Amino acid sequence: MTTMVTHLRTALLLALTSIAPGSLANTDFVPHPACLDLDLYPLSQQKHLPATLPLSNCAAAKTAGPVEDQLGFITYQRPRDNAGNPLGSVGYQRMAGRHAEVAYLLQTNSGGNAVFLELLTGREQPGAAGLELLDARRYGLGDHCNNELVALWNEPDDSLRMTLRASGLTLLQALVAPRGLPPEVRRDMPTVRALFDSGALTRLESQERLCPGVIEYQLQPPHTEWELQRLSIDVSEPDDEIVLEQLVELVPALSNDGAAMLLEEHLPALRAKLLSALQPPRMPPPAGDQSDPDYLTFVQSLRDSVQSRDAGALQALTAADVMLGFGGSGGHADLQQWLSTPQIAVPFWQELEQLLQLDSLRMGANTVCLPYTSCAPERIPENYTPFATLVVTQNDARLLERPQADARVLRILDYDVLQVADPLEEPEADFVQVRLYDGETGYLPLSAVRSPLALRMEVQRRASDWQIISLLAGD
Repeated sequence: MTTMVTHLRTALLLALTSIAPGSLANTDFVPHPACLDLDLYPLSQQKHLPATLPLSNCAAAKTAGPVEDQLGFITYQRPRDNAGNPLGSVGYQRMAGRHAEVAYLLQTNSGGNAVFLELLTGREQPGAAGLELLDARRYGLGDHCNNELVALWNEPDDSLRMTLRASGLTLLQALVAPRGLPPEVRRDMPTVRALFDSGALTRLESQERLCPGVIEYQLQPPHTEWELQRLSIDVSEPDDEIVLEQLVELVPALSNDGAAMLLEEHLPALRAKLLSALQPPRMPPPAGDQSDPDYLTFVQSLRDSVQSRDAGALQALTAADVMLGFGGSGGHADLQQWLSTPQIAVPFWQELEQLLQLDSLRMGANTVCLPYTSCAPERIPENYTPFATLVVTQNDARLLERPQADARVLRILDYDVLQVADPLEEPEADFVQVRLYDGETGYLPLSAVRSPLALRMEVQRRASDWQIISLLAGD
C-alpha cells in the first residue's frame, strides 16, 4: 500500500483544472432563461420532463423578465408575486456537443438565500415553433462529497464530459450504478449493500465527509445519458489513504498497476463480475398442470361467477367457514356483507378477475393456491421489503425509460421479482417505477406486475367438491 500511495501523490489522474463551471457558456444559441425554468411546469412534468421542451420564444411569456449576466450565468429574475414578494431567479450556462447533445448548468434561486445547481441535458433540434430540447433529463448536483461538480468541458472531438467529487461510498455507488448514471443513495445503496461486506461499508460510511474520489462521465448520444468513463482517487491527505485502503479491500482491482484508477475499458468487465454475484430473482409460473377434471370444472364456475358478478354463485363455491381476514373476519355472513356493499364489492370483483388471469400453484394433493405470485414467499429475496415487492407476470415485459407507452425500452423482463423504486410514492397513472436487482430503475405498466401481498385464494377439496377456504391479502 505504501508504494501505491507514493505513486498516487505524483500522479493525479484527472486534471481538475479542466474548465471551471464559471466559464462553461458558449454562444452558439442563447435561449431566454424562462425556457429552462422548470418550476414553471406542472409538478408532474417537473419530475418527468416532457419529451420536448421549447427553447424559443420564451421571452414573450408573461413569466419572463429581462436577462442579465450574473457571474457567467445568463439569468432572469422571476416577476414578483401579487404581494410583492420576490420569487427568485433562474440562470444557466450552456455547452453543446458534437451530435446536437447539450448540457445546461442551471442555477436556481426560489426567493430565499439557497441556490441550487442542476444539470439539464438533451438534444437540440429545430421544431415547428423553433428550437426544441428532446430527451430532456435533469440531474441534481450537491456539494462537497455529494455529486459536487468539479468540471464540465468539451473534449477535442467536442464530446461533453464532466467530473464529480465523490466519497469512497459514492465511488462504489458509481461503480455499480447501471447505465452510468451519477450515483444516488436511494437508488444505488441496496445494490451496494448486497455486493459488499457490511463491516467494510460501515467503515466507509464513517468517512463520508472525506471525498478524495473523482468520477468522470461522458454525455453519450443518441439518448443523452451520462456514461461512466473513469474512477480515480487523489491521495493527498493521511485520511485519504484510509479511504483508499478500505476501497481496495472491497474492490481489489483498484490496486492495479499501483494506481487507484479504473478506466473505461476496465469498467464493464469489473461491473459484470461484481453483479454476477447477484442472480436476478425470478418467479415464472409453475410447470405442473392442473389436470384434475373436478378442479377445472370448479375454476370455470368460479370464472363465470366473477365475470357475471353473481354473488350467490360465488358464495356457493366458498366454504361456510371461509377465512376473509387475519383479524377473525370470515364466513358466509361477512362475505355476503362485502358483496352487498358497493365500495367494497366493486374493487373486490376486480381483484378476483385479475387473480384468475394468472396460474395457480398446487400445494398438495387436495390444496391449490392462486395466483402463484402470492403462494411461494420463499422465492422472494430476503433483503426485499415485502410490501415494496412486485412480481412481473410476463416473460416479455418492457422496462421503460419514462412512464409512457411509447418510451424507450431499457430491457425486457422475464418474470422478474423486483422492488418499487420509492414505496412512499403513488404510482403514476398506469405505470409504476421499479428497481431491479442490479439497481437499474425504469417504469412498468401496472398490468404487468402483481404484489405478492395482493388478494390470494386457497381452494381445497372437501369430500367430493372443491371449495374456497380463504380469501386474504397482506402478510
